[in-house]
Amino acid sequence: VAAVAGAGLVTFRFSISALEEFREETVEESKRIEEVRDLLVEADDLGEASVEEEDPATGERFVTLSALIDRRFGDLQTLATQQERQLAAEAEAIWEKCAADIAVAKTLPSGGATDDRLDPFHDHIDEAASILADLQTFNGNQVADEISSLRRREQYQLLAGLTALVIGSTAALFLARRMGRSITRPLLSSKEAATRFGSDDLSHRIPVSGDDELAQLGNAFNAMAS
Repeated sequence: VAAVAGAGLVTFRFSISALEEFREETVEESKRIEEVRDLLVEADDLGEASVEEEDPATGERFVTLSALIDRRFGDLQTLATQQERQLAAEAEAIWEKCAADIAVAKTLPSGGATDDRLDPFHDHIDEAASILADLQTFNGNQVADEISSLRRREQYQLLAGLTALVIGSTAALFLARRMGRSITRPLLSSKEAATRFGSDDLSHRIPVSGDDELAQLGNAFNAMAS
């Protein structure tokens, strides 16, 4: 039981350490995903301003921001799982359409009160941000799955401990009964024989079986009585 408990404790400590490392990695990944989403929101406003204001400085800021978003999308390709990297790649592919949307919007005439030139740009930004939201959800589900796995391991360890306890108790009962048959009874027989020999009942004999020390003692008592 002590060995099983010790092994369970060591395993549990390793599991906790692995979970903590996994949590730190996942939190870091979630921060990177959130950063890209925030940059997309900023790009949404800045891209619209660059078209509507027709200010070269605003356009340059949008280009600079776009380059930063490209680098951050590149960082997402180091995510832990293939599914995460695939979602990041899908969001990046949609984001890459935004630059073309801005270029097309600048060539179109203003729509007056209802300016729909930037609708494709906004739609692509929203779609990319939505995929990143799914990526964050997937990232969080990984933590939940890891915690569930740890709980299952705890239950297995508890079951193993209880099983070892039952087996140990059964073995102890078996050994106690065996000891009663092989040691306690011969000792009681020797005690009874000593009492009867002391009362001059030399006809009494100790039943002997085996060749252990207690059997040799019984044979010695019987020889003495003879």
